[in-house]
Amino acid sequence: HRNSELAAFWCQSSPSDRSEVLREAKPCGSVTPEVLDVLQEAERHGRLFLHQADEISEAAWIGDKWKVRFEGAGCSEYDAIWLATGTTIDISTDPLFSRLLEEYPVNIVGGRPMITEDLRWNEDCNVYVMGDYAGLQIGPGAVNLMGGRAGAARIANALQKAGVNISGGVQKYERSKQRPTKRKH
Repeated sequence: HRNSELAAFWCQSSPSDRSEVLREAKPCGSVTPEVLDVLQEAERHGRLFLHQADEISEAAWIGDKWKVRFEGAGCSEYDAIWLATGTTIDISTDPLFSRLLEEYPVNIVGGRPMITEDLRWNEDCNVYVMGDYAGLQIGPGAVNLMGGRAGAARIANALQKAGVNISGGVQKYERSKQRPTKRKH
């Protein structure tokens, strides 16, 4: 299923079509549709309870159970809790990027910035973006390890092309065969 999502993404040339593929790939926060299917199946068999879009006001481990109070609702007990958080992706409302957007405006599609292929903010600004905000360039995997690796490779290539020595500060770690000497005071 993941390969078909990637293929659908790379077949799109317009940013708005790519944004739609990203939205469909992960419509439910941090839970992919495949994981949600598994969770819903477990719920149908009584193995777990799903609370979607519920806000927890208080949780405490008491005895051998979690006591959880939800906003506007009562208290329930659970053996385990799995929190899957999500967020609305909109760089225009992210305070970290407000000044950058003022000084170096970019087009925004589906809450994501239109950055360069090498993940640079734009041609006039040496800021590189990864994660979900790089989704229009990286694809549905932008927020996972595959996307992190792809993003790092693109940024490293861009920096090398710009003449930045990115390997100069990296040294191979070798364990010393000598024992450390004690300093005399």
